[in-house]
Amino acid sequence: MGLNTGDKFKFRIRPINDGGYGDGLSTDSFVEIKQLQEKPKIFLDPSVKQTLEAHASGTLRLMASVSGKPYPAIHWQKDGIDLDRRGVIQTQNGATQLTIRNLAKSDSGTYTLVADNQSGTIKKMVNLVVKDSPDPPCNIKLGELQDDGSLLITWDPPINDGGNPIKHYCLQRRDAYSRSFQTIKDKISGTSYLVRDLKPGCTYYFRIIAENELGRGEGHQSNLLTVVQKRGPLHIERYKYGKMDLNKGANFNLALKPVTASERGSAKFTCATVGRPDPEIAWYKDGVRIKANNKYSMRNNYGVCTLTIHDCRLRDAGMYKCEANNQIGRSICEANLNVLPSAR
Repeated sequence: MGLNTGDKFKFRIRPINDGGYGDGLSTDSFVEIKQLQEKPKIFLDPSVKQTLEAHASGTLRLMASVSGKPYPAIHWQKDGIDLDRRGVIQTQNGATQLTIRNLAKSDSGTYTLVADNQSGTIKKMVNLVVKDSPDPPCNIKLGELQDDGSLLITWDPPINDGGNPIKHYCLQRRDAYSRSFQTIKDKISGTSYLVRDLKPGCTYYFRIIAENELGRGEGHQSNLLTVVQKRGPLHIERYKYGKMDLNKGANFNLALKPVTASERGSAKFTCATVGRPDPEIAWYKDGVRIKANNKYSMRNNYGVCTLTIHDCRLRDAGMYKCEANNQIGRSICEANLNVLPSAR
């Protein structure tokens, strides 16, 4: 006799022997046909351990068989929240499987398989640790800038260490006008470091990078730091100087050069003198001092001295000398005059 769940019947029981049927006994009310109740049961695949470890970019597969009457409703959770988008869930013929590809650190957590029916609810939990490089450190704090240009930097460990203990940290620095960071200190075991030799007027960014067995994670950058030189009280230091002697002996910074002139033409010698006090100038021809007259014109324009010889004759050829003389010293320079005879 086929009975369907939900059908209702009345039942009667009558005894029988060789003499026939006796009086029967019937149920007072209808009896509803109900399905046999059985609490849910979950059997995880033997390959599924209580705690699983997987590498980043790998694949997670959690498999289990489920039973119960009526057949339980099945759903997967991560950290107590139903999985909606992350992963693929397949349930068929009493078996269920959760597959997550391209694992990331964020997939670490507690995965729970929940099966429930009218008789109860059962859960099986698996802890997953995805091993990867660590997250960036947190809460970078810049201390007070000291007079010697040093600064204490502190930070907190990453929220997620990538499933491996942090081995050490790397501290980097860049100028605000530079794009690339330079390493200040590598393999820092703690969560603080004293930076030295910060230059007044410069602006810096700092970056902290954590490292574990699988490598370095992403860095965490600090706020901009501008190093301002502290201003103390105005202080003027007066220096005592000895008496300076500005006097200088007479000398030439432009000497005479040889001159060639034509007969009955003019010849001009030029030189330049320096000295303090201003030198006195004297001109000589062949060792004999000459003076200004119709034959010779002499000028001294702020140390530029000229001697002009008018109406040159053959006898004017010879060695001309200029002498500069002051209280500190004496100097001379000389040059030859060559007079070319005119055509007859």
